[in-house]
Amino acid sequence: MRGYDVVIIGAGIIGLMAARALRAAGRTVALLERSEVGKEASWASAGVLMSRPYAYESISDFALRVEGSEMLLALAPALAAETGIDIEAVRHPALHLAFTADGEANMRALQPQLEGAELGCEFISPADVQERQPEITAPVTLGMVTSCANIENRRLLRALEIGARNAGVEIFTGCDVQTLQVTGGRVTGVHTATQEFNADAVVNATGSWGGTLRGAPERMPVLPERGQMLALWTESVALTHLINLPQYIIIPRKSGRVLLGATSERAGYDRRNTAGGVQGMLHAAIQAIPKLADAAIEELWTGFRPANPDGFPLVGRSAIEGYYYAVGHYKLGIQQAPITAEVISDLITSGGTARSVAHWDPTRFGTAET
Repeated sequence: MRGYDVVIIGAGIIGLMAARALRAAGRTVALLERSEVGKEASWASAGVLMSRPYAYESISDFALRVEGSEMLLALAPALAAETGIDIEAVRHPALHLAFTADGEANMRALQPQLEGAELGCEFISPADVQERQPEITAPVTLGMVTSCANIENRRLLRALEIGARNAGVEIFTGCDVQTLQVTGGRVTGVHTATQEFNADAVVNATGSWGGTLRGAPERMPVLPERGQMLALWTESVALTHLINLPQYIIIPRKSGRVLLGATSERAGYDRRNTAGGVQGMLHAAIQAIPKLADAAIEELWTGFRPANPDGFPLVGRSAIEGYYYAVGHYKLGIQQAPITAEVISDLITSGGTARSVAHWDPTRFGTAET
């Protein structure tokens, strides 16, 4: 039996960032991971920051995500100093492409959120698109340029893991938490198949597995959405912009790799890369940039985004005292991780938060069926 101030279940970007914040606040922390640290949705991510808002996001929602992205970029030098790992934070513009009148309308509809978050946007002609990125030869009808950045998310996860261990966070892998331990209406720890961990507070940061823990009272409609991605290697295409296509995205890495992604599929926890998924990504990318047809396929992978009905994460207190959620971040976990970690740390250490995230309330979908 082990005792801690806080037990965090799930060692992806959310769990690692929350552990970092709570340890900095002086709490003893155990981080429990069912498989390997950072090897689920966070590892599979494209590491894109601030690219574009989603239709369901308000100006304040997108601005919060931009703030979280800036917090990550500002963290890069500190992580490098702590761990010696460069997370390859790169600022560059994003070039969004429309090919139809509907595509143009959808792109222009993003302007209020972009300008409200003080990122701004510039609409450019097809000729200007080709001038900015000559490799694009597809029949574009309108382009939009916005601020953007990306990080090498796998290096970020490794740096956060090393930083957490150095700070005294105890990390347990291959540790499948099955049940909450509740006594007198408050959480007192968790049970795995073979161990018991006692704690004053428990944080569920298990991503798409957020609704599987036994003993929680809330309904957690968090489901896995499969996202397939691939990496190319090419010396004939030099991208200076992140390229946003209507359905997919092309991401240049500092290392020289070019990432393509991602599919959005409700396929349960099926990790397979499929012929149709890979074909769709390659077809869209090669249509836009024909020179990519000569690129080598370097890697294929799949991740499970934690999707939920309204798109917003479930972050905050449970109905059980001492039990907290930090799940359901869908496609935005890396960008929202710093804010989520701050909210969770604030709630545990001071009982409240100054962040305006009431719509992230994890109890909003009601109680679990019994």
